[in-house]
Amino acid sequence: MVLYLLIPAIFLATTVNSAAYTLSDVASINLQPGEEPARWYLVFWGIVLTSISIILMYGDGLEALQTLSIITALPLVFIMLLMIASFMKWVHQGEKDGIHIYEGVPYDEPEEQTVEITIERGKKDKNKGKVIQKENLI
Repeated sequence: MVLYLLIPAIFLATTVNSAAYTLSDVASINLQPGEEPARWYLVFWGIVLTSISIILMYGDGLEALQTLSIITALPLVFIMLLMIASFMKWVHQGEKDGIHIYEGVPYDEPEEQTVEITIERGKKDKNKGKVIQKENLI
């Protein structure tokens, strides 16, 4: 029984920790690559994420979660519409240029290349040395 309570607690702690780290990393100003965000910033985002979960759990429950999901997803609808319009514009521009999406993008034939292969042979074989072989690489 203790194991069934311990595993979700560990999962929740690591999830909140990862989300807090990501939020603090993205929201930090002038953070150099490889540099860690400030510890107080991690704690702040951890408290914010935990408090949102507690408020939703003890508030209206499922109705509050559904309302929050709709409110946060509404701006993404406009972004998705812009992405669809951009994709359609790209496809039509390709058709004008003579590139059809079902034919694929035209490419140049691969050039013939010389590949040098070193083969080490056993003691029984008399022909030790290098073999130079020409292949058409794709």
